[in-house]
Amino acid sequence: MNTKKNNETQNKYRHLLDKYVDSTHADYHTRQEREEEARSRYGHLLDYAKPNNKIYEDILGMDDACRRVRQQRAEDYEQANIRRQERIESEKREQQERTDRNNAFVNSYLEKKEAERKAAEEKRKEAEREQNFLNGIQRMINARDEASEMIVRTNAMLQRDEERRKAHEEKMEWYRRQERKG
Repeated sequence: MNTKKNNETQNKYRHLLDKYVDSTHADYHTRQEREEEARSRYGHLLDYAKPNNKIYEDILGMDDACRRVRQQRAEDYEQANIRRQERIESEKREQQERTDRNNAFVNSYLEKKEAERKAAEEKRKEAEREQNFLNGIQRMINARDEASEMIVRTNAMLQRDEERRKAHEEKMEWYRRQERKG
């Protein structure tokens, strides 16, 4: 009995179901004919047989809401990236400024040390020149002293030579006198 009732229901509403069963394979003209026929036969029933689009509208609304949320998150993410990039650039600039200040300090310190080293080198050279000058004066003084000593020695030697010569002349005079006497 159930089977008979099902067959009757299928025969009675068959054209109505054809619209939904075979619609993907039918061409446009055939679909239009089926819709016209279904409207003429079952017009008042078709109003109730339409699918409930509320679910699909809700699904589309949810999809739109999700899309808006994703878009908002993407915009927030982009803004966060921009802020992060700005912060990174700011930190890089600050780091570069610190590095430049440190380099400037180190360079000024090194220049100061180099100037001190050059000044010390110049002082050392000046002291060396002064010492050489003083050594030259000392050598001249020593040379004068040596010359005086040499003069004294030379005079002493000349005096000894003179005394020897006188002694020799006296001896020679004595020998000459002896020879004349003799």
